[in-house]
Order: sequence, then C-alpha cells, then structure tokens
Amino acid sequence: MKKSIFVFFLSFIIFSCGNPTSSEEKSNELNLEGFYERIGIVELVNFIPVDTILTTDGFRQTKFFSKQGHMWMNNDKFTNNNSDSIPPWGYGGGIYGAFKVKNDSLYELVKYGFGHRASFNSIPVDTLIKYGWEVDYKNKLMKYKVPIIASNSNEFLQVFGNATNGTGLAEYYVKTPEGESSALDGIWKREGTIEHVNEVPVDTIFNSMDDFVQYKIYYKGKAMFFTRDFTADDPSKGNFYGGSFYGNFTYKDNVLTERIDYAMAGFEEFHKNLPDKDENGTFISFDVDLKENSYSQKWGPNQNEGYLNTSEYFVKIK
Repeated sequence: MKKSIFVFFLSFIIFSCGNPTSSEEKSNELNLEGFYERIGIVELVNFIPVDTILTTDGFRQTKFFSKQGHMWMNNDKFTNNNSDSIPPWGYGGGIYGAFKVKNDSLYELVKYGFGHRASFNSIPVDTLIKYGWEVDYKNKLMKYKVPIIASNSNEFLQVFGNATNGTGLAEYYVKTPEGESSALDGIWKREGTIEHVNEVPVDTIFNSMDDFVQYKIYYKGKAMFFTRDFTADDPSKGNFYGGSFYGNFTYKDNVLTERIDYAMAGFEEFHKNLPDKDENGTFISFDVDLKENSYSQKWGPNQNEGYLNTSEYFVKIK
C-alpha cells in the first residue's frame, strides 16, 4: 500500500533556502561514491520538499557511483496483475556507463542499457530529446542530465524532467550502509573464459564484444552485476537483454560468496533455484584466483556442475 508522509529531512529545506553558494562549490562538495537506494518520491514546490511518497512494497532501485564507472538497476515489477502488460523477457533493467555532477546537475553517460533500458537505441532521437536525453552516435553514448538537490553525500533528490522549474517530483535516494573494504573492491569487466583440465588452467577464450558485455561491482560488502546479451535480440524470449542483480558479498581465504538481495527476472529465478542454501536464503560461492589487476572465479562444489571445468576471467576497471 502506498504511504504518504511529510518530509522530515530538514537538511534538504536548509539547503534549498540557506546561505547561497556558487554552483561549482556545491558540486565539489558532493561526493556520490558508493551505493544508493531509492526509497521514495518527493514533491517539490519552488525546489523545496513538501511531501514524500514512499516506494511501493517490492519495488527496488539502486545506483552505484565511482570514478571508475556508474550503474543503476531496478526490478520494476508489474503490480497491476495484468499479464498482458508483462513483457515476455520479464521485468527490470538499468544502465552502465559513467557520471559527473556539475552545476547542480547529475549527468549519466550511458554506454550500455539492459532490460527495459536496452532498447534506447531504437527510440527516435526526437523522443529522446523530448525527455532530456542527448545522443552521441559517433561514440555510442547517451547522456541524461537531471537537476540534483543534496545537502550532503548521504542522500539526494534527482529531479524529474518535468520539474526543472522547481515544482514537481523528484526521486529520493539514500546511501546504503557500508561494510568493510576488501581486496575485491572495484569494478571488474569480464574479458573471457578460462578452460581447465584436471583443475589446471589450459586455455583462455576471450569474449567477442559483439556477443555480450559483463561487469561486476564490489564495494564495501555490496555487489552488483549485469550482463548485456547482444545475441539475444528477440524480445519474445526470456533471455532478451541480459540480466542483473544486487546484493551482498564476502571475500575470505580466496572464496567469494555472493548473496542476492533482488534481481531482474530470470536472474532472480536462477538464484532461487540454486542447490546450496542456508538460514538466510540463497547464495553463490566461487573459488577466486586474485591477481593485481585481474581475477578469475570458478564455481564452488555443488553450486553449478555445468561450469566446474571453466572459470570466468575479469579485469579491473581503472
């Protein structure tokens, strides 16, 4: 059930009405590194928050920011129980690329879209421009600019395009609690697959960028993953557009354990059906061979027998 409460985050109001500072000073103070969860929508009047509508039960949307890259995803589940409105490939989506904050605006530079965001390249340019997008076909990038309101780096408002005059709605994000850093912290891009014979690596098959891209993010106990499958171009298929998940991870004694929090369709079902579970739900474990700027991960015992003779090879994004 949708709940509505008055905004009690006084910091936003102080920021909007407080002592004036230059746009560049405010931009420099805002460091968005880390994971942020959308917890609601805020109504604005002259850029002052007046009401908050909390997100509906089951909806999740998470963003990650770092100098190395930017990603956001959601599960975007349909709640009207109308099966005709659910696409054959399921629900959820997001982007991967870069970002910057300048002059009180957030710029999201989209290199890849996945899920319901994968089809942006088929949307007419005039439509994209109408909703605030800029398209750079030469460099295969899309840029989205949105006003941002924040008094600190622990929470911010991302203003909807129709509220650029200061009256309308904004997405409300709060930074997720952080754990300890680990040797795996960073953004990793999958470059290939290592084949094993009798537990010994014998060959590496490198990915074709025409087939798929895959990234993993590890940061202070939180994990985010996405893959974009360019070969699955039939929207009537369940694997169309790839997939993603968000959750927690631990890395200890060369063992990586990932625990899903939520995911897009397909990936959510995949995790639910894994054989090894504990009292907290489903998890995946990998044996890891970590180098200075790369690592490989191999499925642990009883996790996925179909992949026991291979490991995935990732390179760190700098």
